[in-house]
Amino acid sequence: MKKIMLLFLLWIPSFYTQAQDIGVYIKADGIYQTDFATEKKLNGGLIFKSPIVNQQGNYVAYTDTENKLYVQELNQEKYSQVVPVDKEVTDYVWSDGQLIFAKSEGGLFMYNPYDGSVTQLINTDAKYAHFVVYDGMLYGTKYVKLKLNHEEINQMVGIVEVNLSTLVDRVLLPYVGNDETKTDIEALGFVPQVAKLSDDGDVLYIWCKVNSGSLNADRVGLGYYDLKKNEFVEVKSVGMLGYSDQLDVNPRNAWEVVLINGEGRIMNENKQLDLLRLPNNELIGLGQSDMIYMTPSFSCNGNKVIFSAGAEQKGTYKPFTTGQNHIYELNLESKESRQLTFEHDVFDFYPTYLSNDSFVFIRRYSNKTLDLIKRDKLGKETIVASNLLSDGDNGYYGHLEIPQVLVIHCGGEV
Repeated sequence: MKKIMLLFLLWIPSFYTQAQDIGVYIKADGIYQTDFATEKKLNGGLIFKSPIVNQQGNYVAYTDTENKLYVQELNQEKYSQVVPVDKEVTDYVWSDGQLIFAKSEGGLFMYNPYDGSVTQLINTDAKYAHFVVYDGMLYGTKYVKLKLNHEEINQMVGIVEVNLSTLVDRVLLPYVGNDETKTDIEALGFVPQVAKLSDDGDVLYIWCKVNSGSLNADRVGLGYYDLKKNEFVEVKSVGMLGYSDQLDVNPRNAWEVVLINGEGRIMNENKQLDLLRLPNNELIGLGQSDMIYMTPSFSCNGNKVIFSAGAEQKGTYKPFTTGQNHIYELNLESKESRQLTFEHDVFDFYPTYLSNDSFVFIRRYSNKTLDLIKRDKLGKETIVASNLLSDGDNGYYGHLEIPQVLVIHCGGEV
């Protein structure tokens, strides 16, 4: 590995202020941005995916189906140039105004949107994926190239920590292969993957997977890595599906998460809403036993949780049953819960808070189309965007990968 000492300097224009809520979403004919009042097309002609907005709310990065990476300035008033950054990109994340990305051929790179420069951080054929970055430290999965039976393979190392200044990495959680000397689930090894990182960078939440795609589709464990103490703990009381939208970390408390607990890949049964308080592993049920829950999200102050819920349908596969799921809100301090949406011929899910006590959510209709809806503090609903791109009629057993087509940036306090 080539080691280069780097000094990260970030210049952000002094006239820019984070002020407004921003949404970026994808339709069949292109990628769009909105301030939730007007819509603006950013780019078209291709199918795009996985938009992410930087912390300042003024740039978006996204890829196309051939994994070419693009960056654009978010400006509602004028045209913004499409900047093709690189190709064969496997993962990317914003960090302190810079875009860190990895390529299928290996290595780590940094793109500076303010001067258009690309810097190679690590020159290696090792691959990085599923990573997050905080304060100059990257946490993610590392793969190295090996030859097995005269064929080149990518062998997982595990979750590593990479110091982006010194370019030194260390293994936090090693990958463990199958072990025929053990029985039951232990024989299938350990495949850790980053789930979420707390906003303060102290706690890394980990999906505890095994070497079985079928078992992982029905259940993954959850653990956490205390980055201050360098300690890993698996939470034995949690068995859930390994989707990013089924777990949210309290932005004001790194040790508190809301999650959807329950085994089974079918989304319309055995999915409970729980609050997990660490490090004491206190699991608090927030829902009702005859309901199923999905897509929970904290408010910016961490006092409220918004989520989708509906009546459980046991023993049958009935994804997105019209009229089943609505949006609810739970105040964690007062324990007061209230229903926020009431339409009978739709399926409401994936709510996200905006500023000024409003929120947006996805509404699915009986014809399987998806709209982005805004609800203000008075209860008025407005269609922000129609016909968002979908990854299939019913996704995977009733789970749609909404983060592939939508990102919301909240510009104020909730």
